Amino acid sequence: MLPLALFRRRTFAGTNLLTFFLYAGLGGGLFFLPVNLIQVQGYSPAAAGASLLPIVLLVSLMSRSAGGLTAQWGARPLLIIGPLVAAGGFVLLAVPTTGGSYWTTFFPGMVTLGLGMGVTVAPLTTAVMGSVEAQHAGVASGVNNAVARAAGLLAVAALGLIVVARFDRVLDGELATMSLPDSVAKIVAAERGKLVAADFSDIGDGPLRTALGVAFARGYVAGFRASMLVCAGLAALGAACAFWMVESKSRSGPSGRLSSGKDSQRRRDPLAAVHDARGHAFANHHADPSRPDLIVPGRFLLSRPRVSMAVPRGLPSKTADR
Repeated sequence: MLPLALFRRRTFAGTNLLTFFLYAGLGGGLFFLPVNLIQVQGYSPAAAGASLLPIVLLVSLMSRSAGGLTAQWGARPLLIIGPLVAAGGFVLLAVPTTGGSYWTTFFPGMVTLGLGMGVTVAPLTTAVMGSVEAQHAGVASGVNNAVARAAGLLAVAALGLIVVARFDRVLDGELATMSLPDSVAKIVAAERGKLVAADFSDIGDGPLRTALGVAFARGYVAGFRASMLVCAGLAALGAACAFWMVESKSRSGPSGRLSSGKDSQRRRDPLAAVHDARGHAFANHHADPSRPDLIVPGRFLLSRPRVSMAVPRGLPSKTADR
């Protein structure tokens, strides 16, 4: 079902590595971002969902123009620029702390991330599909989609460890400045695993309850910022994969596919050249019927020579030729 020889092609392997790193950052980052917006920043679920619209709109609007640029420049330059711009978007999302207007805190990062993904998505699909022969296009598409989904799942698990580790470290520093009674310390220890969703309603002291909420929020923001920086690094790794492994347009074959595909295989495989010669011979009627050794079996059926046979007496003459 999956020809492993496809991964020996630099462009196919490089685009799938790019997909893994870029979509790991995207899937992991967009998993923890709504938690920050709702639990820390106080957004409603609808507002948190609407805050992601710049990414969706930019990817939708830029796909056609990015496809045109791919035909003009090739996929490689766009697959380098796009992930680097997306990395800048993750860095901008790591800047906000708590409070502030959406337009001055998260909106710049959303727009930059949307620009990066808009530049990347169409060229990435073109490069993946163009790196293999037509009969393997479905396999290539399935592999690339599977890589993207698996990358998101692994990133959520890995970034979760980073967020929790950073959260614990910052929270310990915040709690060290407080003199908590034993009863409150037990509640904090029990609620710690809930991160920013911790419930301190059982604590009667209002100012202490507020201070604990602020400490937990600061801890989660610190973990979120660390995860965004990791996502930026993953996107930059994707750009590096495109730089080193994706072949440029100048190395494409005459059919528009990359040289690692059918054209380079034809140059390496003498039998493929024989098949091509067979087709030209049939088209130009250069096959010599008297030379059966020149007839190459395959898709084209060359006309066989007419063989005259002696007919015994008494048989009809119309069977003379066969």
